[in-house]
Amino acid sequence: MTTYVTNPTRAGLGLTSGAVIGAASWALAFVMSTGDDVAVAAPIVLLVGPAALIVYVLGLGLLGGPVWLILHELGRRDPLSAVVLGGVLNALPIGLPSLINGTTDPDTYGVVALAAAIGALVGLVIWRVAYRRGT
Repeated sequence: MTTYVTNPTRAGLGLTSGAVIGAASWALAFVMSTGDDVAVAAPIVLLVGPAALIVYVLGLGLLGGPVWLILHELGRRDPLSAVVLGGVLNALPIGLPSLINGTTDPDTYGVVALAAAIGALVGLVIWRVAYRRGT
């Protein structure tokens, strides 16, 4: 069985990289939703990018990091665990209220799927930057 190890420096770099990738992904998604209108896209990037970065820094620091620490201590340090955790934690804030309220709007499910995909990417980036094969 392959073991993976990290250290505080790599973990910090991983969390930072994940926050930047997550924010950039949401900014890109918003820009793509505007079509070809550059006049609309530029202000969106300037608003969504920094706002998403703040959300990711707080989210990873307050929720993602502590939950991953539990998985790390349980020995679940593989990339699949990181991808699943990232996808679930990123989709929950949008998907859970929709589920509770009984929303059946297909657009909501599309946004939840996008959030899960971005979260999975963030989890993979954090894992790749933070972990190395153990000896």
